[in-house]
Amino acid sequence: MNRFSHAAYLPPASKPPHDPKQLPLNNKTGWRIAYSENIETNNQGSLSLKLKLESTRSLNESSGSMAGLLLPKYLVYSRNFGVLLLDRVNAKLKKMDLCTCSFVTVPYTGGVGAGPREFNDPAAIAICGDNLLVADKGNNRIAVYSLLGFLLRGFWRPPASELTQEWTPNDISISKDRKVLVADPANGCVHVFNFAGHWLRAIHGVGVVESIAVDLENTLYVVSSGVLHIKVYSLNNGEKLSEITDVNELKNNFCRTDIEVNAEGLVNLGAICALYNTGSVEAAKPAWFNSSGKLVPAPVPSISMYEQSGVIYTKAIDSSLYRCQWDRLVMLADMPEGTRVKISTFSSETELSEAQIKLLAEKNWLTRQLVFPGDKNKSNSDYLIRSEPGRFLWLRIEMTSDGVTTPEITNLQLDFPRISLARYLPAVFSEEPQSTDFTDRFLAVFDRGFRQIETTIDNMASLFDPMSTPAAAGKKDFLSWLASWIGVVLDRQLPLSTRRNLVKNVARLYQCRGTLKGLRSMLDLYLGFASRQCAVKADCRPCSTKPAYQWQPPLLVLEHFALRRWLFVGSSRLGEQAKLWGQKIVNRSQLSGPNVDGNAQFGVTQLNTRQDPLRDPFHVYAHKFSVFLPAWVGRIESYKKTIARVINAEKPAHTQHDIIYVEPKFRIGFQSMIGFDSVIGCYPQGVVLEQTRLGKASVISEQDYANRSLSIGSKSRIGLNTQFR
Repeated sequence: MNRFSHAAYLPPASKPPHDPKQLPLNNKTGWRIAYSENIETNNQGSLSLKLKLESTRSLNESSGSMAGLLLPKYLVYSRNFGVLLLDRVNAKLKKMDLCTCSFVTVPYTGGVGAGPREFNDPAAIAICGDNLLVADKGNNRIAVYSLLGFLLRGFWRPPASELTQEWTPNDISISKDRKVLVADPANGCVHVFNFAGHWLRAIHGVGVVESIAVDLENTLYVVSSGVLHIKVYSLNNGEKLSEITDVNELKNNFCRTDIEVNAEGLVNLGAICALYNTGSVEAAKPAWFNSSGKLVPAPVPSISMYEQSGVIYTKAIDSSLYRCQWDRLVMLADMPEGTRVKISTFSSETELSEAQIKLLAEKNWLTRQLVFPGDKNKSNSDYLIRSEPGRFLWLRIEMTSDGVTTPEITNLQLDFPRISLARYLPAVFSEEPQSTDFTDRFLAVFDRGFRQIETTIDNMASLFDPMSTPAAAGKKDFLSWLASWIGVVLDRQLPLSTRRNLVKNVARLYQCRGTLKGLRSMLDLYLGFASRQCAVKADCRPCSTKPAYQWQPPLLVLEHFALRRWLFVGSSRLGEQAKLWGQKIVNRSQLSGPNVDGNAQFGVTQLNTRQDPLRDPFHVYAHKFSVFLPAWVGRIESYKKTIARVINAEKPAHTQHDIIYVEPKFRIGFQSMIGFDSVIGCYPQGVVLEQTRLGKASVISEQDYANRSLSIGSKSRIGLNTQFR
């Protein structure tokens, strides 16, 4: 350091502080409501005006939606498998085509009857994992389909010894721990199955149950015929807890979707279609469907449904900063015509009670931002907070309406503290309080824009990672854009996880394109099997314990030359499966003789004096192979075409292939090729406490009788493996 420099005695150079903190207020993080008047949390988790008492919906609606808290019994929605509908009138399964926003019938399913894939008075459907469960009420069974191709996996029924009369499954609900609950009005109970279809127990005394539901806390709700209230049961022990008649008591107990359900059981799927096609629900148009999957006109709302005014006071929001200058408030809200929202703020360095906040004079509430309906009902705007610096902040939200509609606030976000470019200006700009406030607020606008650019740059790396890049339909589908870099065209009908794994792994497979390994690996990615990797053992010494069996994906591809049957002198046997002459290998001419029927034909067979029996089979079979695929691939037309394109792109150009769809049948002589369409399971290992889940493959470990050393309390049992001498 220069001895004439006084840098060591000067204050350190100012450094830009961290970005402002963001505090969200919504249904997930909590609204922090201290006092509310005529404002509630609706079915979607948004803040809205309360419904008037005379317009409140009933919990025992015939559709089973429990006043719109749930989807109707005939409809299910999954992000991986889309929207499925049970047409109870025509006894058919239907799936929504999200591109056209219409329902199409699932092939090979449905129709009135008692056949394996037919229904008789179907009542409800539900999704458990990758299974679709259908309550086939008239046939007294639960039909289980695979959502990958709608393969029928079997039927569920409770044990006959547990029934007083033939059961009639009327509704299905899935618990948080993957228990399947089935309503049985004939026996007045709710049956409990595990996810594999094994009957566990029954909850009796529920009456003539019409519909059931399980909330996020694994509590069972039962709607019985002719009863206005809902019965609440503990799912663990079947004990009755209480009875509920008010819809507001259950609003926060269930997961919410973008599907609106009215009192007649009609559903609005416009938001789901818009989310798939544009990646946003802001441009969603109403698309109402009835229980048969037909598009119907939008229902007319009732007159004077909501309260005309309401107010909310939040609890004290603590910034943990001394004299914190709160920056801005960002609000996402739905503002129909005839509605208005007013937001006011108050800050203080000390925390005040709820009573003190309500008694504050109007002049103490600042910001006072009025929000009106704009060109678009959905508004996402920010407002500068004008309150004085203080550690604690309170919000007052006032809503007004014409009674027909209501504003809905979906999310509020608080940014603090305010950070602007004024910190880089000379101190003279901060001497006068009013000028300082203006300069600070003015420059904060530009600093916010710079910060957004920095955030975009900081998060840019996530756009180039196939496992994190956005994949929503429309403008936010960066995954398809990323795939185009490496020459991959993604099919949006594929599951999202499959598309991400494909983009992540396809580049490294290009080096083995046109090989058996490359084709098998590509099929594994499209079919969702584990990636094929060579396992290298680090230690080749004998293992003291038997290693656990690791599942391996099927081979899928069979080269035809591997099916050849060679005859070698001295080591081969002649028989039906091994003949000296192959009439259909390379079409060689064979002359007639004693006990021999020749095949020589003019213009058909060829005269070839060159004898090359070692290479003859290769001339026919070396360039052919077969691909064994699960049967569900052939049932889904889009998947079928996609796999066909993959095989044509990955196979060598000179080869020919056949595609064989493997049915779940073990037919000797027709379909029983070990490793391709048949698998022999290994003998499972023994049960290990706290590591093994009991099930079909659970086997009690063998006793080690070789080591009979006595160890009391550990492994010795007198009379079984230990003897006294």
